[in-house]
Amino acid sequence: MSDYIAHFKENEVQTLQKHLQQTATLSSGFASNFGAEEWGRWMGHLHDIGKSSAAFQKKMRNLMEGKEDIKTDHSTAGAQLAEKLFPKGPGRIMAYGIAGHHSGLPNGDSTENSSLLSRLNKKTEPIPDEILASLVSEDLGTPPVIQGDTTGSSIAVFLFTRMLFSSLVDADYLDTENFIEPEKKQTRKVNTSVKKLSEIFFAKYKDFTQKADCSGINELRSEIFQKCLEKAEEEPGFFSLTVPTGGGKTLSSLGFALRHAIKYQKKRVIYVIPYTSIIEQNADVFRRFVGDKGIVEHHSNMTTHFNDDDDTGYHKLATENWDAPLILTTSVQFFESLFSYRPSQSRKIHNIAESVIIFDEIQTLPLPFLEPSLAIMRELRRKYGTSILFCTATQPGFDKNPEKVIITGIREILDDKELTFRQLQRVSAEYLGKKQNSEVAELVSQHDQCLVITDQRKAAKEIFEKFPLQSNIFHLSTYLCPQHRSVILQKIKELLKESKPCWVVSTQLIEAGVDIDFPVVYRSLAGIDSLAQAAGRCNREGRLEKGLFFVYKPFDGVPPISDFRVRAEEAEMILRKYDDFLSPQAIDDYFEALFWRKKGKLDSYGILEKIKNGLVNECLFPFREISSDFQFINDNKMTVYVPFDEISRKLIEKLPFIKGSMRGYLRMLQRFTVGLYERHFFDLKNEGFIDEIKEGVFVLNDWGMKNAYDEKLGLYPKEEYDYKAETMIW
Repeated sequence: MSDYIAHFKENEVQTLQKHLQQTATLSSGFASNFGAEEWGRWMGHLHDIGKSSAAFQKKMRNLMEGKEDIKTDHSTAGAQLAEKLFPKGPGRIMAYGIAGHHSGLPNGDSTENSSLLSRLNKKTEPIPDEILASLVSEDLGTPPVIQGDTTGSSIAVFLFTRMLFSSLVDADYLDTENFIEPEKKQTRKVNTSVKKLSEIFFAKYKDFTQKADCSGINELRSEIFQKCLEKAEEEPGFFSLTVPTGGGKTLSSLGFALRHAIKYQKKRVIYVIPYTSIIEQNADVFRRFVGDKGIVEHHSNMTTHFNDDDDTGYHKLATENWDAPLILTTSVQFFESLFSYRPSQSRKIHNIAESVIIFDEIQTLPLPFLEPSLAIMRELRRKYGTSILFCTATQPGFDKNPEKVIITGIREILDDKELTFRQLQRVSAEYLGKKQNSEVAELVSQHDQCLVITDQRKAAKEIFEKFPLQSNIFHLSTYLCPQHRSVILQKIKELLKESKPCWVVSTQLIEAGVDIDFPVVYRSLAGIDSLAQAAGRCNREGRLEKGLFFVYKPFDGVPPISDFRVRAEEAEMILRKYDDFLSPQAIDDYFEALFWRKKGKLDSYGILEKIKNGLVNECLFPFREISSDFQFINDNKMTVYVPFDEISRKLIEKLPFIKGSMRGYLRMLQRFTVGLYERHFFDLKNEGFIDEIKEGVFVLNDWGMKNAYDEKLGLYPKEEYDYKAETMIW
């Protein structure tokens, strides 16, 4: 077996025996975190056993001699052998990961040649006797069996299969990397731990509180923090932290997670956040309290630590498998990885085991995917040693649905959240009924400092344009690139700090994660959770006895986009029923009504039914079909890079001349992007405003910057933005 080649570089080869042994060791170690050590070891030994075929070895010799590559299938043989060695379930579970460790988890049964059943019935070269004999000689431990608690639930078998797949893929990638690029092993080394981060955090927090103002709000924030530490001593499980915006839940929740992780020897803290605007702000907060080591951000705007020189640095490598003590990621990244068939996305999920997971703004989970998301959470808690904290001002009451108990045993950290809400109540709220955009503009102008938030970009633009004053009026929407929005927000904060007149018209992007404080806020009708977020931008620091928060209904109604109208209709009922429509009782009633109204639509793609049928049908799960269905964001937008400032211009100028991967540059350019629907994109491209400087890389050219990108409105589509007269002159 020592003559068989698994990998090579220059004049050095890695033998198949060595690769299988080392991958098995890594895979079993990863799988041991959820009690599946033997499973991981067997999968590691079987995954590349097909490389012993004459066809694959000829491929290796050809490549080493610089000859033509030969297309071979080296993963099917191991999948077939797993099914043969461990029939009636275990072998099939292993076969998915072995067959898909390069191409991804296959569908179980389909007409595709790539389906698992097709692969298992495919004719392959016989595995040499000496290779089979080596399996007997290896000390592989007891052959795996499915534990009784795993067969009891389809979601359990589904996730177990995926966790084994993750363990194998990460092990295979790491062992191959250790041979091909051994220098990366040292780069990947984690030089800190949850314990070290905890020590730094609590020392910094103590110093922070000693220097903070002795205000009533800060005292209450300190009380909430202490209650989080007390609750962290309790047994692992589901927890909730229900704190109004401005109550210090970011630091309190992190304090809970670190204390709980130390108490119960959890390996990492995973902070799951719905929006990149929040994740970047929270990451800055965390770095101030624990430093930069050990914190890994994994989201679309990862630019803080990456440049072309350190593209393979620790932070970059740690995003591949989440081998770090503190992970900050988005709900899109977290949940889509748990349902994805792709190896690159699945590689990290085994490291979710034995962690503390914080879900910030948990109410933002998309309703069409709510049931499968919660089912995965339940299984992560039951089988994989996690503790889960739901953190928000508007708890969706997953344990209060009378018809279907979604999650049970959630322990609230605050004993009297009603009292906490009253203590943190900083606004006087009023419902104004229907209003035209022009009326809203007039009402807003009557205040010296005021923010208005609407769900529609077109409405935001119209209110902005109808505003009677010309100076210190700002507009925010996703048609402005993120860096442009940051520049505008900085100007707004300076005006507010200096108590100068300031008016802002924004889409809902300002509601979460933007630390901004207005004395008056207007919000178009939306779900109660969105209204509470908007109210959190009003009198945030409690400098006034009460801020003024007004809700109005758009004259043309709420558009039937996604769940906007359904949420708004339920919210309007609450607004008419309660004087204080932001109270905990009002919020509970809102979510109870919303879930009842949406029953049957909380799994719109029937994902749980597909998983259930897969188990019944001899473990033939439609992994790829489920992966395709489970997409939180599926808007088919085209990305346009905007040369907004000198930094972005220089980066864009370099792109046409880059040879090889542009990943590092494009990642740095994330803050200079605008996403457009295809129709709007091609309108601008046909006008000559967009250039394709490399295949699939589209940039707003100088002509577009002058005539299509407005300094206040951004890159509005043609039907919503009147191009300047000069664009008609050729």
